[in-house]
Amino acid sequence: MSTILQSKTPSASRAASGAARTRSTASRWITGSALVVAGVLAVLFEQAIRVVETQAATSLVGSLFASGTMFASNAGDPVIGFTMGHGWFAAQATVVSGSAFFVGAVAIVGGLLALTGRIPAPRVLTISVLGVVALLILNQARLVLTALYMGSTAQQGAHPLDHPLGSAAMIVAVAGVLTFFFFAVRSARRAHTA
Repeated sequence: MSTILQSKTPSASRAASGAARTRSTASRWITGSALVVAGVLAVLFEQAIRVVETQAATSLVGSLFASGTMFASNAGDPVIGFTMGHGWFAAQATVVSGSAFFVGAVAIVGGLLALTGRIPAPRVLTISVLGVVALLILNQARLVLTALYMGSTAQQGAHPLDHPLGSAAMIVAVAGVLTFFFFAVRSARRAHTA
């Protein structure tokens, strides 16, 4: 009798293992595909994302330091119009001042890592979402601080809303997210070989 039970136990555990592997593969493909599609869409709809970011920055500028704000558009680029003590400024958000390319890159890299199975899907999704949120918040801070710097030091008029330090901060943030991916791959590889 015990021989019959022993022979059934390994096949039952193999079936359970196969079902878990199938769920893992499905979640990996769903997560990876969703992240890659989200990344590609972020790059394709860069202009629309930049408009939304600039509208949000206009509200922040108005509530933090400007005495008057206005969202506008100039040659297809969104503009933060604001007054600061001595006059009006128009801070034009160019392609360089948007976060869509940075966000898209993080999502695509996360999706590809999920699709290859190098990192478990929940970990990839967590790192990707936290990285995207951090980049969006950092970009808002960059836009607002650049407008503050512009209003404090520049001549009245229209100026591009990009500053080399802001761009460098975004690049460092993307490098930080990619570093998290690197360490996640290493820890997954160590867990797999152990």
